[in-house]
Amino acid sequence: MVRDSNSAADFLSFTNENGFPSLVNLEVNCRSPIVALHIFRAIHSTQLRDITLHFHVVASPVKATMAGLGGLFTFMASRPAWEQSIRSISLSMGAHFMTANDVRRLLPFNHLHHLTLDNTGLVLDDHLLDDMAKSWPMLKELFITNACSPLPSNATLNGLVPFSRHCPKIATLQLQLDAREVPAFVNTTDASWDECREGERTAVLLCVEATESAILDPTSVASFLLNLFPGIALSIMGDYGESQQDLLWRKVADITKGAPEVPTH
Repeated sequence: MVRDSNSAADFLSFTNENGFPSLVNLEVNCRSPIVALHIFRAIHSTQLRDITLHFHVVASPVKATMAGLGGLFTFMASRPAWEQSIRSISLSMGAHFMTANDVRRLLPFNHLHHLTLDNTGLVLDDHLLDDMAKSWPMLKELFITNACSPLPSNATLNGLVPFSRHCPKIATLQLQLDAREVPAFVNTTDASWDECREGERTAVLLCVEATESAILDPTSVASFLLNLFPGIALSIMGDYGESQQDLLWRKVADITKGAPEVPTH
């Protein structure tokens, strides 16, 4: 783990042309993406697999933080070896600065297995989820949460479809959804889907932030999810409240729990 003290200058002693040549796991706990960028510039490993970033940026200027985050991700993507080697990225910010374009800078990491974006302020939409699924075919776990200050989501049930189509190993999805509109039946048996689903399909756990995930028809939502991910399990995140949305999502969970497992093909 690397922690910052006062400034990026404290890390200049790390820099040399052969710095950290065999580094595999990196956890950085610092005050801003700008400081983190200096750390990454000092790393010359071609074997980096797991990156965990904790930023404490509540008091930082918003524009500087946003520019620093974009610069950090752009630099990470500029290392060709990392595109193949990095398997896990976890980012916790404690402030709402991340945009969809920031996330798109991570799309070149096409061997990514795990992504966590915690309290970044990212507002999901279906287009971004589609880009993620197509860019990360090996993805197993995706966690996107804003628990400290919940935000509305523009992601709908349609946003889950690309993960069934392009990510055969997907096992866990945690996000907010607007499930008020249920898409028509999705054909999961056409040839293009079969090509992406060679071998046994992974059972999927969908973790839903119920309080921030609008829903109207739990029966139709459950039917859609079971068609999309046979054998799916639902976990309702947060406290078990008694709001209408909490109750409806719990009903979805009950329906999927009692459904017979659909054979894979």
